Amino acid sequence: MTTNDSSRNRFVLGLQLAAGLMMAQQVAGKAARDGLFLLHHGPAALPGMVAGAAGFSVVLSAMSGRLMRRVAPRAVVPWAVVISGVLLLAERWLLSVSPDVASVAIYLHMAGVGAVLLSTFWSMLNEEFDPREAKRKFGQIAAGGTLGGLLGGIAAERTVAWSGAPALMLLMAALHLACGPFIAVLMAKGSAPQAPPASAQIQNADAPAPHRSSLLRTLALIVLLGAFGAALLDYVFKLYVTESLGRGADLLRFFAFFHAGVAVSSFVLQSAGSKIFLERFGLGTTILALPAALAGGSFLTLVAPGAIMAALARGAEAAVRGSLFRAGYETSYTPIAAADKRLAKAFIDVGAERGGDALGAGAVYVCLLLAGHSAPLWILSIAALAGVASVIVCRALDGIYVKTLARSLEAQAVKLNLESDLDLTTRSLVMRAPTMRTRVTELWTPARSVPGSDTTLERLSALRSADVRLVHSALRTADLSDVVVAAQVCLLLGSNDHAESACAALNGRAGRVLGMLTDLMLDASLDVSLRRRIPRIIASVPGQRAAEGLMAGLDDGRFEVRLQCARSLGKICAKDPRPRVSSERILVAVDRELAIGTTLWETHRNQHRESGTEWLDDLLREKAHGSLEYVFTLLSLIHERAPLMAAFRSLHLDDRHLRGTALEYLEGILPEKTREKLWEILQERPSKSAGRRKGEVMQELLASSETVVMHLQQSRMPETGRRG
Repeated sequence: MTTNDSSRNRFVLGLQLAAGLMMAQQVAGKAARDGLFLLHHGPAALPGMVAGAAGFSVVLSAMSGRLMRRVAPRAVVPWAVVISGVLLLAERWLLSVSPDVASVAIYLHMAGVGAVLLSTFWSMLNEEFDPREAKRKFGQIAAGGTLGGLLGGIAAERTVAWSGAPALMLLMAALHLACGPFIAVLMAKGSAPQAPPASAQIQNADAPAPHRSSLLRTLALIVLLGAFGAALLDYVFKLYVTESLGRGADLLRFFAFFHAGVAVSSFVLQSAGSKIFLERFGLGTTILALPAALAGGSFLTLVAPGAIMAALARGAEAAVRGSLFRAGYETSYTPIAAADKRLAKAFIDVGAERGGDALGAGAVYVCLLLAGHSAPLWILSIAALAGVASVIVCRALDGIYVKTLARSLEAQAVKLNLESDLDLTTRSLVMRAPTMRTRVTELWTPARSVPGSDTTLERLSALRSADVRLVHSALRTADLSDVVVAAQVCLLLGSNDHAESACAALNGRAGRVLGMLTDLMLDASLDVSLRRRIPRIIASVPGQRAAEGLMAGLDDGRFEVRLQCARSLGKICAKDPRPRVSSERILVAVDRELAIGTTLWETHRNQHRESGTEWLDDLLREKAHGSLEYVFTLLSLIHERAPLMAAFRSLHLDDRHLRGTALEYLEGILPEKTREKLWEILQERPSKSAGRRKGEVMQELLASSETVVMHLQQSRMPETGRRG
């Protein structure tokens, strides 16, 4: 490890500790805020307090945003944290003089100052790390914060149990007074980030102003609706808890445990689910988890009202907000230019959220005024509706995000790294649009190779390029003895732009990577467009090993893969030496295909029209059935091909005699179970002729081949004429 790496690791470790101190104070502060206010004022005063705190937070966030445009966050955060600690000491003194006033001041402090401090702390981190390093390190820093939140919740509960609420205020002040100087020392030792060039700070003239961006408006609406619904659910939760526990020290201890539990749940969801959700479902669905939790929790509390259900619903909403929602929400700012992001994000993070709190407080007040004792049921109903409305907005987010990202990439307003983990929505846009792939590659061009550099990486860089000509040139000289290069060549079979060149690179040399090809073909997690092309490559390798790989492909869940394996088995069995093929395994595959039922059978009708297949000449390509071709191809591996070909063609005619002859031949060669399944699929019974020997029927079938061809030509003429 180099000296720079070691120093950077110590810097990240220090930030983990700072995040832990910040979150420990935040969790303890939430417990003090909720417990002290309800203790001295009760739930009835909560709507007015929430509305007042929302207004205070909006003003504070606006002042913070103006300050951040002039001063770097690393210079502001340490002093702001120390000032917060001093204010907490003053509030501790006020608590002994006038508890009612102090509880209001503490609520305003935690709802306003605490939220702005956390937002500024993470803004500082955003400027300390480049995007690639941030993806690797932010998880570690967030984990430190989560551990700190857990310890803060436990410490808050024990402090209240041993020494009461005043001691909790001293604990909170001590955490901030220790954290501020620590961050100052840490930032002084860490290297300051380079200031962006002047050109990067100028907003693109063609880009919409931040307040006119449809993406930012949508995000603001989602935050507003989420905060509105959460404020409603939070009021009912605190009402039920206060009624259950009373207005005493137990209330403070409960909130300490509750916020600690939320921190742990958020950490588990963040670690286990955020990345998976983003990669598999995209931004919109990941963000949608929050309104879904809000609507579901509100509805369940409406059905089964009480402190336990309300606590579970509120805890689930808060845990999803701090994990899945936060991951998707932060990623949604990718298309926004840095200058616009700094201005807009603070307003949305604090202003929109506190605006939702204020609207929620107003709705609670109206419900209390009009509904009286049944107000909680009305409040929960409105919260559930807010969740549903937010779900509807979230469903439109992916489309808006894609359009904004496309414009930003074209305008070079943002940079993406294809080597980093991208969410499903962003990756889908980049990979389906060649111009976008080109733009991303241009923005993140790897360093030129130097003498002595890793040649494998150079080959991989060429094979993964967005330049089609460069990829094709690399394929022509690809060294398949290098397993890493060979794997990338195989993966290019899944690209429509490169599949033909990749096939040419593998043909004649596929024996070197036969095992890899077989494994990729059988990997159900890969795209079917890749897997269905591999059997034709395997068929170029003679021998029993290739045949065994193709036989394994007959068990695949995708029909496209099974069909290509059957066709390739037909080709490989026509070569010398002919590999051994198990009749039992072939019949098992045939029976399995015939057992899928007519509905699924019909979905395979048109999945077969490719050139170069022996069964589908020009006469049958427009009429033949995919599953029927698959069955007959398999049967040709264990029976004579010529009569089976004649029978296959005859089954596509309306001539009862020729069809009856084909069915009679099949009746003579197929086991009873297989025959009955085939008759059921074809919806026809064989003709009631005298029991002739199989040889006689086969000779008649072969003799009628010319008649079958003539009938097929006649049936095709009107269709050809119509197309002409």
